[in-house]
Amino acid sequence: MRKSAVSPWATHLLLFPALCASLQLAAQRKMPVFAGQLFLITEQAKIGYTDSTGRVVISPTWPLAGHFSEGLAFAQKPGDQFGYINKAGQWAIKPGFDAAGDFSEGKARVQKAGKWGYIDRQGSWVIPAQFSLCYDFAGGYAIVAVGGKWGIINTSGQWAVPAQYYDVTQPWQGWYAFKKSLQDAWQLACLHPTSTPGQRWSRVRNFCNGLAPARHDDGRFGFIDTTGQWKLPAAYKQAEPFSEGLAAVQADDGTWGYIDSKGLWVIAPRFARAGLFKLGYALVETNSGVGYINQLGQLLFERPR
Repeated sequence: MRKSAVSPWATHLLLFPALCASLQLAAQRKMPVFAGQLFLITEQAKIGYTDSTGRVVISPTWPLAGHFSEGLAFAQKPGDQFGYINKAGQWAIKPGFDAAGDFSEGKARVQKAGKWGYIDRQGSWVIPAQFSLCYDFAGGYAIVAVGGKWGIINTSGQWAVPAQYYDVTQPWQGWYAFKKSLQDAWQLACLHPTSTPGQRWSRVRNFCNGLAPARHDDGRFGFIDTTGQWKLPAAYKQAEPFSEGLAAVQADDGTWGYIDSKGLWVIAPRFARAGLFKLGYALVETNSGVGYINQLGQLLFERPR
């Protein structure tokens, strides 16, 4: 996860590691797909929010801002630091951070004096700032970097996997992929005592619902399971993790669409870029602008570039 947010597209991509856990929780609670949802928009280099009809709810105000998660969204006060706003556009956590991320599992990653840590919804530190970079919690774990090496921590801030890898993916039910060095291939491992597969791949992305995108030796992407077996053949130029039963993949002509867990096209490839589904919608880029689609591939609304 070597890679913080400048546009609706960029902030959407940062949600990848935390989506699986939050979507499963939403499904269990049978949450309405668009009830109370707000969507990022940009106007004159400022970020604001609309509802699902495209009506502006919070006027574009902030140079940088994120998606709402757990009722709050990070935002940068113009010319100042980052804090968190509520859905009325008011400060819930006053600006006081150099950078910030989305809330996930009651915690948000924030940066102070060059180091990252985690705060709670009251803005209090729960894991002190000590990491050179970190990502959202999902399933009780987060990937973090110290001294140029990546590892995995639990919600108490204790090491589940010490910082020892060149790169590592977000765990899914204990399974994660790691890469020891730039030259080494990706391998699978588990946080729990178990046997691990011996296969190696040139690239592995995050597991979700038991599948992870992996790159074959020929450079094309397919999907492997936690045993390391190919479940969907390497037939795509690029592929992203599954969420809500669909995965964004890139066809040979460079366009993006969505497949199901059987590899069948559910939304035909026609987008310039495509993001993960979250609570029923996904951010996509078309030839004319950026907008959100539902799981039928229908555009809710679109705004020109």
